[in-house]
Amino acid sequence: MISVAMLSVLVVLGVLLVAGIFLPEAQGSITTIYPVQLARVHLTSAQLLSLPHTLIPAPGGPGQMIIPISATWVYTAGPSTPHPNQGTATLGADLAFDWNTVSPINGPLSSTGQGATGSWIQSETSTPLASLANQPFQIEGNLNAGPILTTSLGSGGSGYAVNDQGVIDQSSNTSARYKVLSTGAGGAIVTYSLLSAGNGYLPASGVADVPGGPITSSSLGAGGSGYAPGDTGTVSGAGSADATYTVNTVNGGGAVLTYTLTSQGTNYSAQSGVSTTVSTGGGNGAFTVNVLSDAGSGATFNILTVTEGNGSLDVVIAYYIAQF
Repeated sequence: MISVAMLSVLVVLGVLLVAGIFLPEAQGSITTIYPVQLARVHLTSAQLLSLPHTLIPAPGGPGQMIIPISATWVYTAGPSTPHPNQGTATLGADLAFDWNTVSPINGPLSSTGQGATGSWIQSETSTPLASLANQPFQIEGNLNAGPILTTSLGSGGSGYAVNDQGVIDQSSNTSARYKVLSTGAGGAIVTYSLLSAGNGYLPASGVADVPGGPITSSSLGAGGSGYAPGDTGTVSGAGSADATYTVNTVNGGGAVLTYTLTSQGTNYSAQSGVSTTVSTGGGNGAFTVNVLSDAGSGATFNILTVTEGNGSLDVVIAYYIAQF
């Protein structure tokens, strides 16, 4: 575990590396530069879950500005819920301006391991803006992400069937899965269960699904070669790879002409050219099918609560106060 004292040493080394480069560049409209200071801040899990949080208070004098030089941090994952994606955060005095925005620290805050670290050294050469005078240096972001804990149904959609499965899609995060337990008129979902809680989700309403279910209709994609009537295999390029087929007829080169799905499988979505694997026979594995229909569509879910991380963050920032 890296201690706060060790962090301070790392920050001081960073200051020595950049002080001779950054300080002269920032003096265009600055009349006074005060000595370099170190701010050491420990943020609890409660503070990380209620950002923004001030790391360096706003300077007291008129026309004074915080100018960060470097920052080093260590994130300690919580003992009970050290899930791998707590969210992202950004260090900065004012995120509306680029010159003093520190890179996102999603490295440390996305790690399951204890003592994950990160660092940043100021490399921007623009002259600081006088409009940022008397602004605090804060950590901002959203660290409330985590596995889904509770949900409710938003809209039931249509065309679903019992045992259909799909994923809850929030900003391309599709790690949480659901299963349909009962349906109503038009195949609208009435009840469902979560098969997996996923990770990196935030509370939100009306989150769309990406449905998947049994293959209800399909067509021949590519016929492959070397197949014979009676050969069997699985449809494996999508879904859970548990739909099975039997070859009915082939041409002279053993390309599949017709086939029968002997089981419809689960968790498939409409897709062309879905690959297959050979279970029996001498086919070359190049036979593909087009999944034409799958589960329903249009369902949405309300993410009510997620399991939030309970780690802590130690930050050491080297900075100086400039007087305009």
